[in-house]
Amino acid sequence: MNTKRFTILAIRSGSQSALLCALGHDGLDEEVQMDIDLREQFGVKVGDTISLEIEEAGVIGTLRWYLAARDPAIRVPALLGAWSFVLGVISLLLPLLS
Repeated sequence: MNTKRFTILAIRSGSQSALLCALGHDGLDEEVQMDIDLREQFGVKVGDTISLEIEEAGVIGTLRWYLAARDPAIRVPALLGAWSFVLGVISLLLPLLS
């Protein structure tokens, strides 16, 4: 799969699934390098080989990743944006309903 950096991907292996951000690496094209949290979630160790289904996450998956990201530098602006959107929708609906 040829994806651009920072694309949000959905990966699956058996009953496990996760959303992640593709960052790229210097390894082989068929190689996926996982961080510690993702390896624990999938139950693999460094050097293990597993079969993964990989696809782009789509709009909903991308929003889920941004809102649930562990990195506060990603999550906090996403939450602020989501709340701003909700408050904007409410401010548009209030005059229409009164």
